[in-house]
Amino acid sequence: MRRSSLRTQRTDQRGFTILELVLVLSVLVVLAALGWPSFVRYMAETRLRDSVKELRKIAASTRALAIESGLVYQFRYEPGGRRYIVVPLEKPTPEDLQGTAPAQASQLGQPAAVKKTVRSLFGQLDETCQFLVATSLAAKLGVPEAPAVERIPQDVLALLEGDGGGLSDVQWSSAIRFFPDGTADDRSINVATKTKLAMNVSVRGLTGVVYVGEVTREP
Repeated sequence: MRRSSLRTQRTDQRGFTILELVLVLSVLVVLAALGWPSFVRYMAETRLRDSVKELRKIAASTRALAIESGLVYQFRYEPGGRRYIVVPLEKPTPEDLQGTAPAQASQLGQPAAVKKTVRSLFGQLDETCQFLVATSLAAKLGVPEAPAVERIPQDVLALLEGDGGGLSDVQWSSAIRFFPDGTADDRSINVATKTKLAMNVSVRGLTGVVYVGEVTREP
């Protein structure tokens, strides 16, 4: 009788421990289910911020390229897509590429002629993000209109560093121009995620400075 009682007690203890484990796991599952949407939003917001941060850096670099080269540069993006591009507004002429080095760089003590390097680049946003199609006043008023998209001439695309193949057929936004005097076109760019989170990037025309807004939710 004593052995039987002891065996029953051990069995009950083992069953109680398993029950506790099931309860703990159930609580963890519930907590995970409650916290999952917040985690997904956090990850989407982080990737959006990273993409916009890089985009701001690229836009600021476009301004610097225009100032350094003396050329008008353009920044364009793919509405409804992820790609963007930075190239001169027009193909530079041989005269555009001529510059002068400081006098001390010349053996004769006179400014020496040098050839400027034309820099250009293209890239794309994170796979979870895309550029929103710009909404004009006419579209907001319900007036039908064709989307404001353009193609970039092949001779300008040829200036791209790396493989720019396949970009000639892309429908790009209108150009955001950056001028050698540091000014730019007044424009705004909206970037959104698949979960409807969005951020705005604004270019101030008078200074060419690029600003980034806060994360918002698209309707």
